[in-house]
Amino acid sequence: MNDKQDSNWYAIRTYHCKELQLVDYLQSRGLTCFVPMTYVKDTDMDSQELHRLVPAIHNFVFVRKTLPERVIQQIFQESCIMMSVYKNDNNEYYEISNHEMNDIRLLCDPGFANVQILDYEEAEAKTGKEVIIVQGPFKGLQGKLHRQQRKYYFIKTVIGIGIMVRVSRWYCKVIE
Repeated sequence: MNDKQDSNWYAIRTYHCKELQLVDYLQSRGLTCFVPMTYVKDTDMDSQELHRLVPAIHNFVFVRKTLPERVIQQIFQESCIMMSVYKNDNNEYYEISNHEMNDIRLLCDPGFANVQILDYEEAEAKTGKEVIIVQGPFKGLQGKLHRQQRKYYFIKTVIGIGIMVRVSRWYCKVIE
């Protein structure tokens, strides 16, 4: 089996905003999970501005494959939370590489401003050239550079989602 640090990930869709409950269940069973989070502004009863950390994508959880697939399947089946695991064309669990997952985790850092989460289809529909970022905090990431309203955005897509981050076009190099 893969070393824990090099293991792949699964993407899971939950229903009715149960992603945090699913994470609690899966973590209690020894699995590592990731839910992209973002800060939202709220006000309390005294009109004080508060920042709460909430899921950036509702009903979406990533689970690291640190146990044999049959054990993970059993854990999923024993859950009382309704979910579906993304599958490939062969009806097997779709695996996201650890390298790609590191890119997603970096782009979904709630500390970065100007991050938008898009539907996969919406992200794929946006035009742009394939680039690699050569400078800045996202150095080394590959994706698409999209221009919108005279601003440039880097778009990375993975099963089910697209992550769009504002970047300087000068930090990007077109992949030939």
